[in-house]
Amino acid sequence: MDKPLVHYQVPLDNAPSLKEILAKGLPRVVNNLVTFEKGIHEHTQRIGRSGYAASYTLMPIFHGGEFVGFYF
Repeated sequence: MDKPLVHYQVPLDNAPSLKEILAKGLPRVVNNLVTFEKGIHEHTQRIGRSGYAASYTLMPIFHGGEFVGFYF
């Protein structure tokens, strides 16, 4: 079974939707990932092929005042 995001990284500048979450400081819920079915990014395509139906991106994570990532 493909684990689409294990050890997957992408520069934040290449993920506009995540940049928006960081800027707003709010979580994102996508109840139907069909919304992204025509996505061009590798992670979007891999998630779709793996059969995931929804996505929940928690608020940005900081350590010592520095942004370090997101929990999905």
